[in-house]
Amino acid sequence: MKQNPLLIAVLVLVVLGGFVYYTRENPPEPESDTVPMVRVSEAAISKVTVVKPGSETIVVQREADQPWTFGNGVIALADDSAINFMITNLASLDASRVVQDETVDWVPYGLDGDGQLKVTVEAEGDPNSIIFGEDTPTGSAVFARLDGDPRLFTTFSYARDNFDKTVFDWRDKRFLRVSADTTTTLSLEVGPRRLEFAKDSQNWRIVEPADLRADRLAVGDLERELANARMSSVLAEGDEAALSQFSAARPYAVAEIVDAGGSHVLTIAQGGPSGYYAKSSDLPGGVYEAPESLAASLDKDLAEYRDRKLFDFGFGDLSRIDVRDGDMRATIERQGDKWLLSTDGSRELVAEQVQALIDSLRNISAIDFPANDAAAQSRYGLGTPVIEAATTLALDGATVEKVVMTDPSQPQVYAARVGEGPTYEVEKDAADKVRQALDDILNPAASE
Repeated sequence: MKQNPLLIAVLVLVVLGGFVYYTRENPPEPESDTVPMVRVSEAAISKVTVVKPGSETIVVQREADQPWTFGNGVIALADDSAINFMITNLASLDASRVVQDETVDWVPYGLDGDGQLKVTVEAEGDPNSIIFGEDTPTGSAVFARLDGDPRLFTTFSYARDNFDKTVFDWRDKRFLRVSADTTTTLSLEVGPRRLEFAKDSQNWRIVEPADLRADRLAVGDLERELANARMSSVLAEGDEAALSQFSAARPYAVAEIVDAGGSHVLTIAQGGPSGYYAKSSDLPGGVYEAPESLAASLDKDLAEYRDRKLFDFGFGDLSRIDVRDGDMRATIERQGDKWLLSTDGSRELVAEQVQALIDSLRNISAIDFPANDAAAQSRYGLGTPVIEAATTLALDGATVEKVVMTDPSQPQVYAARVGEGPTYEVEKDAADKVRQALDDILNPAASE
């Protein structure tokens, strides 16, 4: 009987399809190359003790829903995030393999007694102890055992490294305990310079050496730098003789942050292994190594914290723009989705041209701050400005900003915000673009 190749092919496809469907609905259990050693709930772990011969025994513990604290007489605050990372690894600790099921002599593997490192975890039920010994001959793993279990395991070297720590590794290394959400003032002294900033809601303002607009991102970075600053090591703590070696009488920098909890002061002086050491009001009785990068980040002058933009409207919607350049004047108002030139019979404007004007105003930026008092503005030609520009925010219709500028055709262009003291030297190109954008609006035929 002659076989039908097409029929055979169809049958093969049916069989294969059935196999694919079955394996998709009933996937095989994945093969694991690891052997579980510890399986406990992270939330149930209340205490971990790490014993390393020749080193201080470390105990971390917690009550239900409370942060971790040190035991064994250690008074330092614990770093919850660092300890929780360790707890995550401990709760599901695996061995790479079982070397033998029955072990009589642990000595050849460095696992007699407490071995080279013993970790005891207390959760619900009896405590469990994991003991780490020598490295395996290949050096890629380490011998390990469970207390009371005759099996000899090997486990990954990094598993042991998660527990082979010092108190310093697991302590809270922050110099200041600051609540950023409630910060109200920040001051910084570096040498003869003193700067002070005040926060209103999320906006920072410079209050010393003068009342000035601040770059909120720059001051925010300074706040975070101080709030996140961490010690590199402990130089002296609780030992009066050791503490007396470090003086802060002539500090390199003094920073203070005030929040809802009160004042937090960090004093940095020159000396120590890295070149700087610090004392903190939040860590009384201690002197700590400060990173050189922290000291360098504080060494900035006033200009680096000032807002260089002349207008604050950013990308907010405007409802009105008033611009004068010499004898040319324009009042531009938004009506619905249209821009109308009120000073020319409410002529409808090309939206792109108005946007070019808005962009040019937004981009006016200071390159220098020649003076901070209003009396000095006339010396820079701002008593008789050539360009005046005012913007009104659509959000409330009441927030009006007005800026005046000197002649953009001059080698240097100066500007000021009306009602404020500082004089700004601005980018000449940005001032030219304001002039050009206004000319394009007033003379549309010439711009085509």
